[in-house]
Amino acid sequence: RRLAVGSRSGHIAIYELKGLRCHLIAAHSCPITALAFANDGRTLASYSLGDSKIIIWQTGSSFFGMVSSSPRQVRSFDTEPCKPRPVLHLMKMVDLVWVGQKKLVLMMTDGKEKGAKEQHFAL
Repeated sequence: RRLAVGSRSGHIAIYELKGLRCHLIAAHSCPITALAFANDGRTLASYSLGDSKIIIWQTGSSFFGMVSSSPRQVRSFDTEPCKPRPVLHLMKMVDLVWVGQKKLVLMMTDGKEKGAKEQHFAL
């Protein structure tokens, strides 16, 4: 099991709850707006409204809970720039939703896809 936390500096901390390890990665140049793990628990998507980018990460797999590799970037998508919004409401406006293992959708609070376009990627 893993927990991912985004920061204002654009870093992501991925905590491995079983082994009590933490991986810190420099992910974006602007604050992290949304994070979502795929159902497999090993693929993480991060989004930054500030740099208009989604990045797909392959998180480390463990070997009997002893050794875990560092997360690595496997793909990135540029998104359409969005109008600046009050910072207090960003977490309520944006959501990343995995649709199966190979499709990711960036959703805004009004239920519409960002730029009326789905973001696709293949593992």
